[in-house]
Amino acid sequence: MSFNLSLIEKYSSGDNLRSFLLYNPELAHYSLQGLREKDLLMLPLTHSINSRRSAKQSDGSYYLPFLSNGSNNYGLLRGLASTTKELPSFASQAFSMGGNFFVVPEAQTVYELQRAGATLGDLPLALRSWIDNFSDQFSLTRIFLESLSEANSMHMLRWFDSHLSMTAYTLFCLVYLKFIGYGYLSSIVVTQLLHDSLLFRSYTPDLAVRFSQKQSSAFFPTTGLVVQKKASLDGSLRGSYLMFLNHGSILIDRELFLFGDSHSFSGIAPLLSQIFRQVHVFWGLPEDFSDFIDKHSVSSHPPHLLVECCERFFLKNIQST
Repeated sequence: MSFNLSLIEKYSSGDNLRSFLLYNPELAHYSLQGLREKDLLMLPLTHSINSRRSAKQSDGSYYLPFLSNGSNNYGLLRGLASTTKELPSFASQAFSMGGNFFVVPEAQTVYELQRAGATLGDLPLALRSWIDNFSDQFSLTRIFLESLSEANSMHMLRWFDSHLSMTAYTLFCLVYLKFIGYGYLSSIVVTQLLHDSLLFRSYTPDLAVRFSQKQSSAFFPTTGLVVQKKASLDGSLRGSYLMFLNHGSILIDRELFLFGDSHSFSGIAPLLSQIFRQVHVFWGLPEDFSDFIDKHSVSSHPPHLLVECCERFFLKNIQST
């Protein structure tokens, strides 16, 4: 499933170039041992954007950092095939309500999908086993990963960060809309709407903070449509809630409930708020989806439901269960 993302990719490439020029000189001062102590894995940066076409890598002087293991033991878990025969309860609950479940791949996984000749067979064993064993339930995840593999761009990554780029989040929005039955919407119109929502602001990549105190800048979608905020009881990000209300250029006059993590809060929810009438986003998982939706829904029409979980959190939760 391919889309023309050049309108957004120019911003992602600019964001990445700014980060590269800012952080690469500092990165070069660290030894491999020093970077390992900061839990960073170094992988070579390719010369060109179209890495598949050239299949040409750098001379070894330029690298990108990725999360090596983290508090979730991701580096260990990603290589272990799942043997479970059951979906996690939160995914099962979403499907029972007619919703969808989606695993956001880690930046390293996206990087590996950009290699010459890469296919879903090259996915880390843990994620691949879930897609193989639960093909229907992981179909949205699989389609997005296939689209990432076809995209052939190192700018699907947000360099020096564990998150994906605005180009990748835009791609997900297009894939998701088509997946839930809105394929009739023009991808050009949708992409233009999402493009128009991007604002330039200061930010520090979450992997760069491990070795630098410098602040960069990047494009992020506006949160200007937020009309309601609720902080979590303990003040942490988990448990916080936002409601977006779009009175303007909506394409879908429906509500969307999105349960997820930082990928949802920083990228997916603000982007989808440009498309849907209302978007509710909750950081984490409520005890009961149905009860939460009943309490927060402002529409008489059945809402769309999407549960998002990043790859490393998903594997950690499954390992814990």
